[in-house]
Amino acid sequence: MHMKIESVILLFVVIFFVACDSQKKATRIDVERQVEKLLTIEDKRKFLEKIFRDDQSVRDTEKSAALVLKYGLDSEEAMEYTRKMVDQDEKNLIKVKSYLDKFGYPSITNLGKEASTAPYIVIHHTPDVYVRNSFFKKLYKAYLNNHIDDTQLAFYLGRTYKSINREDFYIQSPFKSEDEINGLIEALGLEKEKQSVIKNIAN
Repeated sequence: MHMKIESVILLFVVIFFVACDSQKKATRIDVERQVEKLLTIEDKRKFLEKIFRDDQSVRDTEKSAALVLKYGLDSEEAMEYTRKMVDQDEKNLIKVKSYLDKFGYPSITNLGKEASTAPYIVIHHTPDVYVRNSFFKKLYKAYLNNHIDDTQLAFYLGRTYKSINREDFYIQSPFKSEDEINGLIEALGLEKEKQSVIKNIAN
């Protein structure tokens, strides 16, 4: 009887994950169709600005703190707030990946700061180190092209480093932003990817 219950639970878990994968695949296809229809600069700006607004709409520090204080960190209310944020982040990441694969990193000159910041902020908010590193080449190229600044790139790399090592990256003062960025790239084992980006830009 005990084995039967375990088998049923396992079956439900498998079905759940298959359903989630199918749903994500359907979402990706739908997003790719949306991106294909972004024909003008204005279309792209609106698409990216909505991603930025959606990202910020689920991040309210005061509301989150109030829920924790009132109901507790492990309460259903606090967890529901976190679930909504995670769900929105996953949707935004699918949109950002599809956009970057199709058009590359958005130009701050052509599309404005909010639209250009959208891919960076979405990637920066993902906790998955593998996913973060998978976008490194695109973000480093954006940095070299002045679409994101040195503070943003260092912040993104620094959070990746802290996720892996459970401590902040240390660099002796005084130092330049470029020194911090290069130190983080080396510490994260991304030097090869960095050189690849530089080589491609040069060509």
